[in-house]
Amino acid sequence: MKPPTDLVSLARQQQSLAIEWRRHLHQYPELRWEEDNSLQWVLEQIRSIKSTFAWQQQTPFSGGLVIDMTVDPQLPWQLFRADIDALPITEETGLPFASSHPGVMHACGHDAHSAMLLAAYNAVQSGAFTPSHNIRWVWQRAEENPDTPPVEESGGARLVREGVCENMQRVHGLHIWSTHPAGQFASRPGPMMANSGRIKINIKCSGGHAASPDLGSNALRIARQICDALEGFAALALSPLETTVLEPTILHAGTAPNVRPSEAELWFANRHFMNADDAFAYQEKLEKRIRNVTDFFEDATVKIRFIKGHPVLSNTGEDVDRVKVLLESAGQEVIIKPPTFGGEDFAYYLHKTPGSFWYLGGHQEGTGGHHTPIFNPSEDVLWQGVLFWLALANENE
Repeated sequence: MKPPTDLVSLARQQQSLAIEWRRHLHQYPELRWEEDNSLQWVLEQIRSIKSTFAWQQQTPFSGGLVIDMTVDPQLPWQLFRADIDALPITEETGLPFASSHPGVMHACGHDAHSAMLLAAYNAVQSGAFTPSHNIRWVWQRAEENPDTPPVEESGGARLVREGVCENMQRVHGLHIWSTHPAGQFASRPGPMMANSGRIKINIKCSGGHAASPDLGSNALRIARQICDALEGFAALALSPLETTVLEPTILHAGTAPNVRPSEAELWFANRHFMNADDAFAYQEKLEKRIRNVTDFFEDATVKIRFIKGHPVLSNTGEDVDRVKVLLESAGQEVIIKPPTFGGEDFAYYLHKTPGSFWYLGGHQEGTGGHHTPIFNPSEDVLWQGVLFWLALANENE
């Protein structure tokens, strides 16, 4: 399973190209389900690359760009996936290649993911070695913000529904992580990332003048009481061994300081690692608790929407062990990390097909966390992301 030393050299040779491509994508970010120009640009690069191995764009897929590279029809298939969408964030990095699209930014590393995968494709097509598998290369739309306009479905959910995992032996994904030491790979067997659910609560009541709090109800006060009622609720409703996040994140209410608002919109982040049955039972308890609060106010009504978000991302243990050996054989540092409450729609692929999802540390001084206006991971590690894909492409059973 040891990758040849020249794979490291080959990956390092892609560093300048990976940086160039990452900076192009960073400068021209596109939001979820609007990534047509980005995907077309990736396809143009693929068309310009010398083709040692036959490739074909698979057009039935609307969730992203899917390129099948056939090494030998008798070989099994692996799927390599990068995401390509950006976020509705105004960039504040001051970089010379900062976003040219106001209010839109690659603030989660998807530009790096796509560039590293494209550079790996370039390296494989150079003919420096013959992959041990046929490879399906995927640049996926809409990983961020599921259940939001313009299309509620995530790109990963769409592609899996469209059959992107059919006949794939294994699937793999890679995510740069700005808070991890630069160049360090990390994953874990089993559950690694949480269900990224949310709760939307809409409250309506009579409202009225602030001088008459005894006449009718105040939607803002009801929302506050819901927050109080759910403080520490998971500890009472679930096993002490269950790990969850139930955090208020948005509250919209009120238009004037002398008016008791008649409407309020309250959101919670609702993240966990539960299976579907346990999650549904917990949801029922949450809904009952919320309604117990609002039922006290005779003129109030409440509408509760539970948004599932991405499902729990759970890696195949045997695959994590195999990839760990591959990376360490290539001289890379690998750690097994605790689960995180972050969400990732690569979970859909792993629900369908064995495989694993990995982090590549990209911390550098001054970079912000993910989804912040100053997010800027180190470019020095991009060649290591390329090496990740080359090691998998060259893997021998």
